[in-house]
Amino acid sequence: MNRVVTSLPLPGLLRRAGWGVLLVPVVLLVASIFPWAIPWGVAAALAAAAVLLVPAVAADVATVGVIGLGIYASLLTSLMVHAYFW
Repeated sequence: MNRVVTSLPLPGLLRRAGWGVLLVPVVLLVASIFPWAIPWGVAAALAAAAVLLVPAVAADVATVGVIGLGIYASLLTSLMVHAYFW
């Protein structure tokens, strides 16, 4: 799967970032779910800086963010099901 990301016609800096590129959309999705936490512009700038400066850490943080979003979605689903069938 890593070959799919690295075989795209991207500039060298983004190609070396690999899976860390996913940090930017994950951070923007979290910022849209929790708008009081951090503004979009600040979140995008911090995520892009992390991707460019430390791509390995950005990939790990993106993984944690995707897992957190999945847990949040499953909790929302269980609350909706619980409210519907109560």
